[in-house]
Amino acid sequence: MSARSDQLQGLRAATERLSAPADAQITYLDDGPRSVDELALEFDDFYPSVRYWIVDDRLARALAALDEALESMSDDAALWSPRALAEAIEWVTIRSLAQVALHHSWVVTPSPENTALDDPR
Repeated sequence: MSARSDQLQGLRAATERLSAPADAQITYLDDGPRSVDELALEFDDFYPSVRYWIVDDRLARALAALDEALESMSDDAALWSPRALAEAIEWVTIRSLAQVALHHSWVVTPSPENTALDDPR
C-alpha cells in the first residue's frame, strides 16, 4: 500500500471518529487513554497533506469546513473535556460536518509536488 493510501485511510478513520456519537467517542478516548483533543489531533495528522490530493470538490469543501470548525474551537479549553464532547453544540457541529464529509467520494490523486510520498523507500 502506498503512503498516499495510508494517509487517506488515516484521514478517513479520523473523520469517522469525529462523526461518531459522543458516547462512542468517549469510549474510544477511554480505551487509550487519550484526551479529547486527540480527536482533533488525529484529523490534523492527515488533513494538511491529503487535502491537496482530493479530487471531489464537495469532499474538499466538507473537510475544509471541518478543519475550520475544529480550529475555531482550539482556544476554548472548556470545549476539550468529555462533558463538552457530550453536551456542547460545537461538538454537534463537528459530528455533522464529519458525517457530511463521509458521504462524498474519497478519491485522491497526488499533486506533482507530493508524489514523493508514494516513494516506497
